[in-house]
This record gives sequence, C-alpha cells and structure tokens, in this order.
Amino acid sequence: MTATDTAALTALVDRYIALWNETDASRRQALIALTFSSDARYLDPVLAGDGHDGIDAMVGAVHAKYPGYKFSRTSEVNAHHDRALFNWQLGPQDGPVFVKGIDVAVVAADGRLKQIDGFFTELNTPPQ
Repeated sequence: MTATDTAALTALVDRYIALWNETDASRRQALIALTFSSDARYLDPVLAGDGHDGIDAMVGAVHAKYPGYKFSRTSEVNAHHDRALFNWQLGPQDGPVFVKGIDVAVVAADGRLKQIDGFFTELNTPPQ
C-alpha cells in the first residue's frame, strides 16, 4: 500500500479505530489479525503491545479501565511512503473528551499495520 492509495489507507485506519471500540473479544481478535501484521508493535506514553496477543491484551485493558469510552478519528489521514498520520480522541459516548492524540502508523508490505506510535496532545481527568 502506498500513500497514493488514500481510500485503502483511510479504510485501514478506520478499521484500526474500530478495533479499539470492539468489546467482543472474538470480533476484536479477528479485527486485529486483519489490521496488524503478526510482528506488529504498538507504543504510546502509557501502553505497549507486541504481536496480535499483546495488542489485544492492551485494548482489552483499556476497555476494562474505561468501559463505554469510544475512540474516533478526528482528522483526515495524511500519508507518505509507508507512513500515515492521523488524530483521534477518546471519551465517553456522550461525555467530555478524556484524551486527544496523534498516531503515526507504519504500513507493512502486506498492507496491514506494522507499527503504531501514539502521542497524547491533550489529557484530561476522566469523569468518575
């Protein structure tokens, strides 16, 4: 996949966001396998996960800590070569935003994600 394949890259990023919101473990694991290469790595200021199992465990932990919170993409996908950049936010369905961030994704030769490096741009106190 190249940066010129904007529709496919945007679909990949949207599938990545969807897996963060998937609460059914079996469906989430299927999305992870479809979205990430087997040797993928995720890294942000507070989380890290390697491979499908590590990423699934990390996403499951976020669901356990923040039930009902949803991720959404808040920008267009900007890309060049095998890299993509996009903004996102996390918060309760109808509540204030808890975290805003930006992710840099590396796309593997097979069109799945090989690496995500996440950065927080805004961090608020979660509602109790």
